[in-house]
Amino acid sequence: MTLPTTPDALAEAPCVLIERGLFYRPNNRGYTGILREAGRFTHDDAAAVVDHCAGSVIMMLATEAPDYSPACWHETQVKDLLGLLRREREARAAAEAAHDTAAAENARLWADVEALKGALKVFADMDATDPPEGVPLNEWLPAVTGARVAIRTALARAATAGEGCSDG
Repeated sequence: MTLPTTPDALAEAPCVLIERGLFYRPNNRGYTGILREAGRFTHDDAAAVVDHCAGSVIMMLATEAPDYSPACWHETQVKDLLGLLRREREARAAAEAAHDTAAAENARLWADVEALKGALKVFADMDATDPPEGVPLNEWLPAVTGARVAIRTALARAATAGEGCSDG
């Protein structure tokens, strides 16, 4: 971590307070041995508490404080570390599930792209000026042209949705 290099930066840097070997919690709501649960104070506010408590409170930059205070029980540290590990595993499982869902969606989109390419080929091979028997040219031409445009638009959207994915 880098230390503040100017008086203004120091005044804005978050500090923690330690009393009896434990961090102050936010809003003066007791003590904790875990830095993440500790309150953050401006330099001026922390200095005022230190002055008021006549040396029984120590202040330090939050970036320089240990993860666990000197008086934090070992059991508290172990419980906290196990909680962090559990949350990391849950996050990893959620990320893997999201990846699997995205991969399945990507495969579906690529299947849609291939189907659209096949449909477009059927219409591309049709002669727009030679309608099937019984279909007037003034109905056939817009139908073929509209179908081609719709398929090309859907194909472009599907390809864009699957862009950047190499599973297809």
